[in-house]
Amino acid sequence: MGVKDRRKEVEAAILGILETNLSQVSWKKMFKGFQREKGVSGSLVNFKTDFERDSKDKLKATAVYSIILADPDNTDTVDDIADDVFDLLDNDDLDGVITVGDVKSIYYGAAPNKAEAGSVLMVYQVQYYVE
Repeated sequence: MGVKDRRKEVEAAILGILETNLSQVSWKKMFKGFQREKGVSGSLVNFKTDFERDSKDKLKATAVYSIILADPDNTDTVDDIADDVFDLLDNDDLDGVITVGDVKSIYYGAAPNKAEAGSVLMVYQVQYYVE
């Protein structure tokens, strides 16, 4: 399986677990950027992928994803959804698709005079082998 096929397999596994467990969020995979919708929305954005040889015939990929959650109306608390995403993805091998998956950071954003977060940016790093 080549680099492209493995990348797509990893992204499908990440989206699959998010869509299955957080169906109240409208999830999309974007190559770059984010598309805001009327309700709570989420995007998976491949920020970068680094490659290194782990051995002569093993290529290890380290991919960094941005997971963006937004609620333009602040009707739901995306910070609670971010906690759910953390619980789903951190230290999970996505049914053997990746070797390591860690949420590295979570950034919160709120509109002026709002008590709850209206947006969340999560940095999610995964490692997997390309064979």
